[in-house]
Amino acid sequence: MAAYLRRITQDASASLALWFLISSLTLFVLGRVIVNAEHVHAEQQFRAIADANLSAIEDRMKRYDVALSGLAGLAAEGEPLTNNQYRAFANSLVLDGALPGVSGIGFVKPVTRSNFADFVDETRRDGLPGFTIKADSDHTESFIIRHMEPLQSNLPAVGLDITFEERRRSAALRARETGQTTLSPEILLVHDDTHAPGFILFHPVFTTPADEADLRSPTDSKGEFRGWVVATFVGSDALSDITRRQSGLFTVTVFDSTEADPEALVFTNGQEVTGDPRFTHTASLDLYGQTWFIRWDSRPEFEALQETETGAMLIFAAIILVFAPITAMGILAIRKQRLDQLVSQRTEELQTQSSLTASLLEDELMFVFVFDDQGTCILTNDAADQVLRRAAVARDTQAFFDSLHRATEPGARSVIGVDWNDDGEERVLSVSRHDWHTSAGEPRTTFISQDITTELDAVQKSTESENRLNLALRVSDVGVYDLDLTTGGSIVSDVWKKIMRVPEDAEIENFQTYFKERVFPEDLDVLRQNNRACIKGEVDRSVTEFRVKINGGTLWMQTEAIVSERAPDGTALRLVGTQCDITERKKLETAKSDFIATVSHELRTPITSVKGAVQLLAHKVAGSEVKGTEKLIDIANSNIEQLIFLINDILDFEQLASNRMPFNAGRISVSELLEDAEASLLPYATSTGTRLRLDPAQDDAVITGDRARVLQVLTNLVSNACKFSPEDTEVELGYRVENGTCRIYVHDQGPGIPADFERDLFQPFSQADRSDNRRHGGTGLGLAISQRFVEQMGGRIGYRRIADETSEFWIEFDIVSVDPAQPAQEYA
Repeated sequence: MAAYLRRITQDASASLALWFLISSLTLFVLGRVIVNAEHVHAEQQFRAIADANLSAIEDRMKRYDVALSGLAGLAAEGEPLTNNQYRAFANSLVLDGALPGVSGIGFVKPVTRSNFADFVDETRRDGLPGFTIKADSDHTESFIIRHMEPLQSNLPAVGLDITFEERRRSAALRARETGQTTLSPEILLVHDDTHAPGFILFHPVFTTPADEADLRSPTDSKGEFRGWVVATFVGSDALSDITRRQSGLFTVTVFDSTEADPEALVFTNGQEVTGDPRFTHTASLDLYGQTWFIRWDSRPEFEALQETETGAMLIFAAIILVFAPITAMGILAIRKQRLDQLVSQRTEELQTQSSLTASLLEDELMFVFVFDDQGTCILTNDAADQVLRRAAVARDTQAFFDSLHRATEPGARSVIGVDWNDDGEERVLSVSRHDWHTSAGEPRTTFISQDITTELDAVQKSTESENRLNLALRVSDVGVYDLDLTTGGSIVSDVWKKIMRVPEDAEIENFQTYFKERVFPEDLDVLRQNNRACIKGEVDRSVTEFRVKINGGTLWMQTEAIVSERAPDGTALRLVGTQCDITERKKLETAKSDFIATVSHELRTPITSVKGAVQLLAHKVAGSEVKGTEKLIDIANSNIEQLIFLINDILDFEQLASNRMPFNAGRISVSELLEDAEASLLPYATSTGTRLRLDPAQDDAVITGDRARVLQVLTNLVSNACKFSPEDTEVELGYRVENGTCRIYVHDQGPGIPADFERDLFQPFSQADRSDNRRHGGTGLGLAISQRFVEQMGGRIGYRRIADETSEFWIEFDIVSVDPAQPAQEYA
């Protein structure tokens, strides 16, 4: 049995092999015959197209000749044609498109050198006042272009002696000698800026042609020779539109030669094709004494048209005859594979859906109830079972189910209250309903519920907190705004609208626009700078005081803003801030400033009088024998000086606060400044029992500032250092230059500034020792004034405690230049 099966298998294999061989040979022979026949047919079609194109070229040249013949007939009769007559004839042909490709039609007249002057005068009288002879040659007889129309585009050719170039002259002579139209070889036309190959077609003009039957030679019995009517054209212009309609089928190349000479190329439609063409045809065209060699090469578009479905049909037949059984088996195998993949995919989807369903059903915070069309609950998850076991629900489960059905519509979400236990506790459930059908078409309803009692309580508390905050803001008259930095939109509170005087019935789409339109421009620039620094993270918050113009008046506002939200890359997204009306505060500050200034000025006059009186008294009692008199006068003088110093500080501080302090900026030599400071402060240092030492730098630095104000700051810092330093210690005044800045410093060996007071060091009226019996007096304005002086001049001021228990106050300015320092002057 096995041998029988093997034999059948072997016979089947042999038959299949024979079938393959016969089918393959048949298809090969049939294919060769069909392909050869199609190739012959394609060659015939291509030759027909090439011949048609060749005929079109001949027709184009003949059309030129016919036009010249007509013009020659007019020129041969009677008087020579005028410029206007030539222009009318030429424009009717060239400009109207009757002669495609022709750039000009004209008349060439033979003129002997002795007749040049008469010829020029005659031409100028005929309407060409600027006519001259161009490119004069050495020949005794010149052939000069008398007319050439259209004149504007052919003006360079008018007056040209064409005998300057042998190709033109030979063609003209041949036309006159033979009496036939003659085409020149390839030339460059003088009026063609493209320098493309051009040609001139010469047609001789005789006055009275003789009877052709009596002619013994071409020139016999001709009338008087008057010249030539000519047509000029560029090869590419004359031939391009002939091939345009079929340019996609072939590439045509024309040579002014008897063979394909690249140096004699006249025209090609310029469509290069990679690879060798399948079809090529050549021809020689005799045109009025010239021979053009023309070659046509097929393009892929033509070759594609010749392709038939024979190859595809043969391949298809081979597939059917040879590979049909294998294909059928392959299709079955592919179908089986796809079915296996589909089954696997569906299985995975079902498993995923089952896992998803299980995860939803196992969620302890989600209650799932499934009802049939009779309203019977047929499925619940564990969380739903816990709800049903609640005592208050378990007593009347059907009432609970009815509440679910009544509360919700299909696809909607509702909120219901449920008695949760016997203690009267009620829970709030969010319920959604979904209607669906089983695979058998049975209707089902699923209710998915969640306990949202805690969330509602949180929302309620948040709402109450927000209401309390809004109430507090309304009471305190503080407006709040929230600016979206990505969209430019903003949300503002009612208090903000109130302090910005927004009408209650106003419909404002963009509060930012409303706000910016009312802020003073110079204040708006400051506000933007502060906000920009906050947005970039340079400062924690943006605090700005600014003015707004509302209802014809000016109000002062203060805003304080922070960035409340940033993107992961640090980009600011939201700016939240508060705004309050500080107009009344500003009025009080102005009144206070005016009061202080008035009082200070009023005090200055009597104090000056008292000081003068005390000094006069001191002069009178000098040498008095009354004990203690001089000491009392010294005490009076000292207190008067302190009072004057206090008044000056108060006036300076008030001028700074009101921006009325004048500054005279100029270039300051730091070494000279410190020498002056040392000279003026040395007596004071001596009176305090300290030694003032100047620490000269290697190079002098030049800074920009008000010299008097900088000296006042140094006086303040040095006097403080001397005042707080122990006796017999050294106070050092110096400077150093580094990184483009000059830092002036004052070192002392005093107790230093307490760490908890450093933050308030430069605040006005602040002192480290606030006790009534403090050792050193003062107003607490000196450092505050110094800080404002330095910052107004673009500098910086600071304090630090360095390693050797030395205190350092410093001011810093950008330097203008650095020069070698001069030797410091010493003071005894």
